[in-house]
Amino acid sequence: FPKFAGIAHGDLAGDAGVSAHGATVLKKLGDLLKARGAHAALLKPLSSSHATKHKIPIINFKLIAEVIGKVMEEKAGLDAAGQTALRNVMAVIIADME
Repeated sequence: FPKFAGIAHGDLAGDAGVSAHGATVLKKLGDLLKARGAHAALLKPLSSSHATKHKIPIINFKLIAEVIGKVMEEKAGLDAAGQTALRNVMAVIIADME
């Protein structure tokens, strides 16, 4: 993300701004997941702002989905089936952004 470009790689994990952004991302992801497929109204403004205002390429969402799956595996014990389910759900959400 461009706003974090000036932060040294080694400092990213402890940066308050990065942490706050991560919390925001996870909250929005939770909202999208709770919508159980009826996420169009939630997704449209996020998709639009990230494409036009923030200029975030769609590949970044695919990457963050993989990172979230790996972190959930390491920190919460998400098994292979859970990772596959998360990957499938994220693929639908990301496809709806395109």
